Amino acid sequence: MAKTKTTALRELGVSFGSVATHPKTRVGVRVPRAGVPLDEFDRLFCGKRISVEMLARSAGGPSQESIPGMDQDCLVTGSADVSGFSVKPKFVTLSLVCHVEPGDRLKLKRFFPKRDGVLAVLSSDKIPDDANGGDDDE
Repeated sequence: MAKTKTTALRELGVSFGSVATHPKTRVGVRVPRAGVPLDEFDRLFCGKRISVEMLARSAGGPSQESIPGMDQDCLVTGSADVSGFSVKPKFVTLSLVCHVEPGDRLKLKRFFPKRDGVLAVLSSDKIPDDANGGDDDE
């Protein structure tokens, strides 16, 4: 993602799944397991609040370059809480509880479901104990 202003800890080619905006903004994300060790998923996502840039591609998949003014790619920046992840033989799935601006919630709902794209993780920190944005499975 050439538009990233800061260096990402990790950029992942992903498929965005369903998006729910009530009561919390949740985005389903599926990541191919190839090339990403599970300990890296654990370090970046499990019980973490991440700063992210999420880019939904209009066509061509996550590695396709955008053509300015021609593509309907959609970029949303914000933070998300991730309580954990699920591992399948070919994919890892995440549920992001997003903290974004109201206008970005509409973008997520309209442009992200069932699209390929890029998830750039800019930072990853422990979810604060007083936060109620993520799932509490403990």
